[in-house]
Amino acid sequence: MTTRKDGIESSREASADVSNSPASVDVSNSLDVADSNFVPHVFHEISAAEMEERATEFLNLSASRRTTRNFSNREVPRSLIEKAIMTGGTAPSGAHLQPWTFVAISNPELKSKIRAAAEDEEEKFYSERIPEEWAEVLAPL
Repeated sequence: MTTRKDGIESSREASADVSNSPASVDVSNSLDVADSNFVPHVFHEISAAEMEERATEFLNLSASRRTTRNFSNREVPRSLIEKAIMTGGTAPSGAHLQPWTFVAISNPELKSKIRAAAEDEEEKFYSERIPEEWAEVLAPL
């Protein structure tokens, strides 16, 4: 058993212990996880009924989301912002390089400047750069 720099214990034996469960499969293949920062993937099989339930729940959640330009001025706990950023960081990327940058802005003046700049760009887009087919679709709005 070895402990990685981030404090996670890692070994082939540890992942094998989990794979003895009938609902788990060790898919780490023959990689020597003890000698790397590789975190083995342990597949947890779920039933078709559970998949259907999860898919329906996700569809309902996604269908209920809306874009808004009106935001609350209530403070969001920093821990929630950090969890959202950590969640974004788990998105797949080419070669697992995560080439993105997340920025959490808490300064109201800076937020206001960013919003003004974004609205200026939006105005330029809709008045100067919008593709014709988009303009046709948006005309009734």
